[in-house]
Amino acid sequence: MPVNSSKDDFSFIMLSDGKSGYFSSNRNDGETVGNDEIYSFNLLKPFISPLEIEIKLTAGINQQLVPGTIVVFKDTSGTILFSDTVDNSGLVRPQLASDYRGDVNISTANDELYPETITLSIPSDARKIEREIFLTKKEKFALFATVVDMNSKSPLDSVQVVITNRKTNEVLFAGTTDALGSCFKPMPGTQLGDQLSLQVNCQKEGYLPVSGTIDVVFDREVVVLSEKMNLNLVKLEKGMDLASLIDIKPIYFDLNKYNIRKDAAVELEKIIKVMNDYPTMVIELGSHTDCRSSYAYNEKLSDNRAKASAAYIQARITNPQRIYGKGYGEYKLKNDCACEGPVKSTCTEVEHQENRRTEFIILNF
Repeated sequence: MPVNSSKDDFSFIMLSDGKSGYFSSNRNDGETVGNDEIYSFNLLKPFISPLEIEIKLTAGINQQLVPGTIVVFKDTSGTILFSDTVDNSGLVRPQLASDYRGDVNISTANDELYPETITLSIPSDARKIEREIFLTKKEKFALFATVVDMNSKSPLDSVQVVITNRKTNEVLFAGTTDALGSCFKPMPGTQLGDQLSLQVNCQKEGYLPVSGTIDVVFDREVVVLSEKMNLNLVKLEKGMDLASLIDIKPIYFDLNKYNIRKDAAVELEKIIKVMNDYPTMVIELGSHTDCRSSYAYNEKLSDNRAKASAAYIQARITNPQRIYGKGYGEYKLKNDCACEGPVKSTCTEVEHQENRRTEFIILNF
């Protein structure tokens, strides 16, 4: 007879063999009427405990929860055993038959995820199964940048930003920053791990333009260029030394000469670029010496060097009259290293070097 009846059956105890046990009941079995008795039983079939399955699903680089994802459980013949949607905790708990054992094919459906099918094996002795399944998200990759004022760190709007693929010369983005100093470029078709070599140019009226190259890897949905390279703009002001704003190395000349050396030409080309970017910029190119040699000699040598440098730039910019050279000799020393007449300098070579300089003073822009 069955263990369960319409009477008051209670105190069910299964022995360790899983095949026999005891329970109490007030059932009428022909021998007792209305009294609780202890009964023994032997199972005709093996007892199978209820099967509890809990599946957690996450997706993307950050293992985000995917509530609302449809999950379908099928047996190996394709018959649907159960279907449900992932809850807000990222979980789905399929209600399978307590005696189901074997493989279950789990398939997912979500417009933001790549469809996948995962096989879950349910062993014969399984009582509770917990699994975490990692799904692949259709990442929405993008490039992002924020441009700020170098000094105030305030965001700059209306900055002209051009981002170019260096390999293909394709312009990926050409636009301006918003009120928050930001620009955003979706990158459809980009896959996780893709790499790009980029040229980034930023320009705004009244500011020194910046440009640079960078290699990026899409290891996250949004690659922030301003975290990987300097996109801060310096506000131009009259009296500034342009050489201090850009990466210019000292301009050297051979002893007692003023012809432009190859290494000096490389540095002057940087000034040429800025002046061509700013066709109204006016520069005074000032050449300075240390105190050694006479006032007159230093003034003449520095003036020749200043004019030679200015002439090199004039030949390569629009409106060449925008720059002129002037030699100051040793009249504007930056430190206390004078040494004319009876004065003997005790300054080091490093201190003398500080006075030997070329300045590019912004007069207008």
